[in-house]
Amino acid sequence: AIGSLRAERGVDLAVESAGIVHAIRFTSGQEVTQGTVLLELVSDSDRARLASLETAKTLAEANFKRAEEQIAADIISQSELDTTRANRDAAVAAVREQQAEIAKKTLRAPFSGRLGITTLSPGQYLTPGTTVVTLQQLDPIHVDFTVPQSVLDQLALDQPVVASAENGLELQGKIVAVEPAVDTGTRNVKVLATLSNPGGQLLPGMFTKVKVT
Repeated sequence: AIGSLRAERGVDLAVESAGIVHAIRFTSGQEVTQGTVLLELVSDSDRARLASLETAKTLAEANFKRAEEQIAADIISQSELDTTRANRDAAVAAVREQQAEIAKKTLRAPFSGRLGITTLSPGQYLTPGTTVVTLQQLDPIHVDFTVPQSVLDQLALDQPVVASAENGLELQGKIVAVEPAVDTGTRNVKVLATLSNPGGQLLPGMFTKVKVT
């Protein structure tokens, strides 16, 4: 059959919040591992606000601790203790919210793979959802192909597959899924196989000849 290669995992990486590019930590075509920092947006004002919120949290925690001591000595009422507890919890939540906002200013690789080509430059302003770069996991790689319904009974999960590319490379793999329905227009069945692709020799989008043993 004729098959089409696609990445097991592939995504257009984008920023969650607006900002100015502070630093680009990758180069086009680079191999990266999960968690690698790829891009940083300017976050000076966000960090300054975080410092202010952390100071307020420290004060709120101190007030609550003092209130606990006073309630034990029967100096203040239960409602006053509840108020200081609520103030402390609100301060802690505000710090966590600001930390999450700062985290959005840093783009990290969600999984290991190969990066595409980028045209970004430091100082460039980005809006939320702006694509930064494409990330593709190339090993293993998937191949989609179809077979006639007449050979459906000859297919099975984990069945060996060989995919041959135009450049002569052959990849070994196995069937991982068979569509549980026949296309009424072509009377063909979709099949998915996973192939070992060391070094990312073949790329998503390529077509291959697929042989099922």
